[in-house]
Amino acid sequence: MRSLKITTKVTLWYSGFLFLIMAAVLGILSYFSESVLTGNKKEELVRHVEDMAEEWKEDQDEFEAFDDGIYFLLYGNDGALEEGSMPDAFDSNTSLKNGMIQTIGDKQDGFYVYDRQITDKRGNTVWVRGVVSAQAVAQLSGILLGISFFILPLLAILSIIAGAGVTKRAFIPVRKMQQTAKEIADSNDLSARIGLPPGKDEITELAQTFDEMLERLEQTFNREKQFTSDASHELRTPISVILNESEYALMHVDTMEEATESFEVIHRQAKKMSSLINQLLMIARADQGNVAIQYDKMNISTLVEELVEDAQILAEEKNITIFCEIEPDVVIIADRMLCARAIHNVLENSVAYGNENGETKVSVRKENEFAVVTIADNGIGIAEEALKKIWDRFYQADPARSAKRLGSMGLGLSMTKWILEKHEGRVQVKSKEGEGSEFSLYFPIKK
Repeated sequence: MRSLKITTKVTLWYSGFLFLIMAAVLGILSYFSESVLTGNKKEELVRHVEDMAEEWKEDQDEFEAFDDGIYFLLYGNDGALEEGSMPDAFDSNTSLKNGMIQTIGDKQDGFYVYDRQITDKRGNTVWVRGVVSAQAVAQLSGILLGISFFILPLLAILSIIAGAGVTKRAFIPVRKMQQTAKEIADSNDLSARIGLPPGKDEITELAQTFDEMLERLEQTFNREKQFTSDASHELRTPISVILNESEYALMHVDTMEEATESFEVIHRQAKKMSSLINQLLMIARADQGNVAIQYDKMNISTLVEELVEDAQILAEEKNITIFCEIEPDVVIIADRMLCARAIHNVLENSVAYGNENGETKVSVRKENEFAVVTIADNGIGIAEEALKKIWDRFYQADPARSAKRLGSMGLGLSMTKWILEKHEGRVQVKSKEGEGSEFSLYFPIKK
């Protein structure tokens, strides 16, 4: 049974269930058909005998001995047969019982008998008896059952054939899903889709969910494939610079000043590599749920001031002015290292994507139950269609400009959002392309 296809299993279960129903119907039909037919025959017998008795009382010269399959007999008060015909095999000694239906013999060879006692016009008491064969009822019941035994199995077979066809058709989407999965397994092509037409049944919804899952998998796979390529490139560049600078220093540096310049280049590139590797490690740990969050009381106002001071070096290179409006001593309970990372990522982006001779405004304030860090600039801004995507890991609104300005891998904002969510906070953005961006980070004051 386990090796059978689902369509075959469904058809077999359906067929078995249908045959059980058919057997039950035949049994019920066999019982009730005979009961109904017998009851109808007895009612018909009583009605005819009563009618015959009334007619004879009105006109005693006319007595019909046989009508509509019923034998009529007229007995005197002494029980002697006076008129009528008696069917063969009927026991003539059957006693008279007024108003009572008697069953004589068995269902195959027996009779149903009904007697009615009446008084004629001269005051004499007589009996009118009706006799009908029970065999006719049994034969009619047998005919009905015979027809049922022929028609019901035929209907069952037709239903099974139709059910098998419907089941096979209903599982077409499942086979299509199987084919799509096999195509993906054989070709490693995640662009394949089931592509069923719209519908509200469960299998169609499953296929649509499957397509959505493939869409997300394809996007994730493409992003991570691009990330692997970009990471290799980003790591290769500082490594090449370090190797070249080291080789140059070993072969050509004659003074301490030249050596110091080489060391500064090497140190700068090593910091770049370290920053990239740290981000990758944090993402890997976050995906595995291994990032331990240490909640401590911290002064976020002081933290932002320190981060702004660190960002001044990059800002001076582009002649960007950083304005601060920091409410003093705003205290929250959070992980200092993670909060620093979240704010640093947004502040670094603000300076990196700011225009030459531009400005960045940083503020810290309390708002209800939150400490809000807002970082706004008048830089290149973000296109409206890209606003929902900037939180996606590895996404870069402008990869060429990102690499040129930051060596960015598109990880910063994704990490910032993750950190805020872990602290039960949120991050909001307002931006317009060509006019600048404003990011607001909401940290709960109490955890």
